[in-house]
Amino acid sequence: MAIKKNDFSAVLKKYSSTASYKPQRFFDLGDAFLDATGLPGPAMGHINMFLGHSDTGKTTALIKTAIDCLRKDILPVFIVTEQKWDFSHAKLMGLEYEEEIDSTTGNISYYGNFIFNNDFKWIEQVTDFINELLDIQIKGEINKDICFFWDSVGSIPCKMTYDGKGGKQHNAAVLADKIGMDISTVSRVVSSKYVLTPYGMYSLKFFFSESMQKNDGEEVSSREIKKLLSDAIENEDKSKPLTDATLCKILNKKGYNIARRTIAKYREQLGIPVARMRK
Repeated sequence: MAIKKNDFSAVLKKYSSTASYKPQRFFDLGDAFLDATGLPGPAMGHINMFLGHSDTGKTTALIKTAIDCLRKDILPVFIVTEQKWDFSHAKLMGLEYEEEIDSTTGNISYYGNFIFNNDFKWIEQVTDFINELLDIQIKGEINKDICFFWDSVGSIPCKMTYDGKGGKQHNAAVLADKIGMDISTVSRVVSSKYVLTPYGMYSLKFFFSESMQKNDGEEVSSREIKKLLSDAIENEDKSKPLTDATLCKILNKKGYNIARRTIAKYREQLGIPVARMRK
């Protein structure tokens, strides 16, 4: 018996939309990179993150990509925060530049068809620098596409950490405002992503925490509050563990305007059981 075939062409035509195919574009890093990754190079127009231990070729790939940028008339911008950059290595890879030696200080400056900046102490300075370049590009002072090369993201602290004290810390909302993105976009970008730093592997979400204001108006991160909770529970009388209500009172006396239910949430996020289970 023949199987009757239904004609869905009318339905498909009515309810489907059409879109032109947009081919993906890549920088060209050569056959070795293609053989190792299955890709010609980093994708153009996207954020590309190279993860790996030290001396595994990440900076070499960065320099080769920058050289391909120059072939494509794209302006490379080097953001160096790890302080392991070596211009002689870049020259061997094919990056062209001129050297200028200051007769007074002996410092060497390097000039080429690129922007190079390694004068950063904390990550907020990097985001401000990126935004400033994008602003002058919009104004027409830079009349070509820009490609940013950051070596490396995990090697520079936020200002709060640099200052060695508590205070305002970036969360997804703050970062979204600084770089002009929607908060949901930032949250999706950092979700399930990890970064290898000199101090180990961390989830990107580790670097973005919630925040609250103390009674004196100072803004503090949820990580600071969790540290206080963890310390209080670690030093509690194990025969009389501190309840969430008691922990709430302790933090309230220290100026943290926090509710008991928030204490319970942070305690659960720390993997600490309720008081009756800690005896």
